Amino acid sequence: MIFFIRHNMLIMSCIFVIIALFLYQLGSVDAVKLPYLILQGAVFLDDVLIYILALEILKLALSTRRIFTNLRYSQVDLSYDQTRLLALVSAFPFGLGVSSFLKGLSKDAINTKPISEGMTASMLIYPTTLASGFVFDSFGLSSLPTLFLFGVPIVISIFLISLKKPLLALTKSRLFLITTALGLCNYAYLLTLSQFIPHYFMLKQALFFIIISFVLNIRVVTGIPYALWRARNVFIFFACVGILGHACINWFDSLGLIVSYNWLSAYVSIAIPIFAIPLLSIFFIHPLVLFVVFSPLLSPHLINLGISDLSIYVIWIVMLINAQLLSPVSLTTVLSVSNSN
Repeated sequence: MIFFIRHNMLIMSCIFVIIALFLYQLGSVDAVKLPYLILQGAVFLDDVLIYILALEILKLALSTRRIFTNLRYSQVDLSYDQTRLLALVSAFPFGLGVSSFLKGLSKDAINTKPISEGMTASMLIYPTTLASGFVFDSFGLSSLPTLFLFGVPIVISIFLISLKKPLLALTKSRLFLITTALGLCNYAYLLTLSQFIPHYFMLKQALFFIIISFVLNIRVVTGIPYALWRARNVFIFFACVGILGHACINWFDSLGLIVSYNWLSAYVSIAIPIFAIPLLSIFFIHPLVLFVVFSPLLSPHLINLGISDLSIYVIWIVMLINAQLLSPVSLTTVLSVSNSN
């Protein structure tokens, strides 16, 4: 079991490729075309691979930053809800790198549970993570303000449920103000760039990570080969996830699959991705795999029910949030574990 936990990404990668080969076989794929299809699948999540590289460069820049060196984060001085709010705001400029960012500012060990909760909550108002950015692009969404206004009531309700201490003191802290300013810069950058390039959110966000990395430490460019090597298992994993996703789509097409679940009510159709599918993540299945496999089956049905693309995005985001907090192999979990020792 310990061996599986240590090498789960490589083991799951092999399993994904085996399943993909089986699905290609079911789809009656010509053996001559198989290597080409596998190559197509390996770059099926090309935006994800670029995002991961940019995130690794950002993590390296955060650990070797040449500015904000006097900035400190002391978790013991903040309440649980204040930490969640700080993590939510920090997710705008740093995405999945929030726990790495706060860990780098802290002299003591940190509890990453409230940080993970705040970061995942941010996905409802902004595609702050790898998976949410991929879903955002998958549905062809481009309006960040619309998503923000749509998700704000949900996020506010999450924080009001267990609010025990006023958050005003946090909003006056130097750390909160700096992260908020960086988040606003990121938001303004994306809104401006979206005027010329309406889609490709993940690529635009990856570029921002690289820009902010160079601002933190220009010498980080020399560490790019190290960042590539450090993320090698993650690259392999998501390349294999892409092969599996590509094989699923190829198989569905070969069946001429027509999604028709008229016997399912709207409530049941929404409950399946929110409550049922995330449970599969406890079996070392990455949340993005669940979306890649099940979205082609369920999303057309949700569209047929008259649900808007934005609402469907939020449905899948809630699935990802639930799955990320359950999955032992989500990047949220992996980063949280590494940053909390």
